[in-house]
Amino acid sequence: AAVVALLGMVAYFSYRQGESDIKNVLTDIEVQAPLGAQTRMRLPDSTWVVLNAGSRIIYGQNFGVDSREVFLEGEGYFEVTPNAENPFYVRSKSLQVRVVGTKFNFRDYPEDEQVLVSLLEGKLLLNNRLRKQADCLLMPDERIVLNKADGMWKLESNRQVTTDVAWKNGMLSFDEILLPEVIKVLERCYDVQITLATDSLASYRFYGNFSRAEQGIKDILEALQA
Repeated sequence: AAVVALLGMVAYFSYRQGESDIKNVLTDIEVQAPLGAQTRMRLPDSTWVVLNAGSRIIYGQNFGVDSREVFLEGEGYFEVTPNAENPFYVRSKSLQVRVVGTKFNFRDYPEDEQVLVSLLEGKLLLNNRLRKQADCLLMPDERIVLNKADGMWKLESNRQVTTDVAWKNGMLSFDEILLPEVIKVLERCYDVQITLATDSLASYRFYGNFSRAEQGIKDILEALQA
């Protein structure tokens, strides 16, 4: 009986050690979109993702088995495959989004002062990771703007959120955007560095639409100069 018990204990601890070794081997998968480019991909559950320039997404090798969770740094457009029994989560340092099946845009670059989530189809449940607030339910043509400085968010309704995802089709759409924010977008999209000649320019706002297929960085800078 003692021998059988000893063999049982050896088998149990060997199993636990093997389970631990497997978890250590299953490292996370990271996909990046370099500056000046976009990355298009399908996750193991067939969810479609487009990463904007200077962005990255991280998910586990067991994605889709026990959970569907990804970590996003930067900007991504998602078309999530429906699965009511296994919700889809997108998490950044500032915000978490719970999805069943929908189309939305999520932007949270580390250097940006705001997080922006725009919903095209379906429903989203948002959880603020910077400040304790009630979860927010987002409906189509609505977006959440989260201020990283104070952790407060603002719901904006009745918007043309399609302009927020125009980037995935090679379009740059600026609607009353401060010039420093315009510069951030251009630096990521064209992998360049732009410097404001004087601080007074930081208060200027810009309206305009550009096609990356038809207009290079020189064309856009000339438009800004004009």
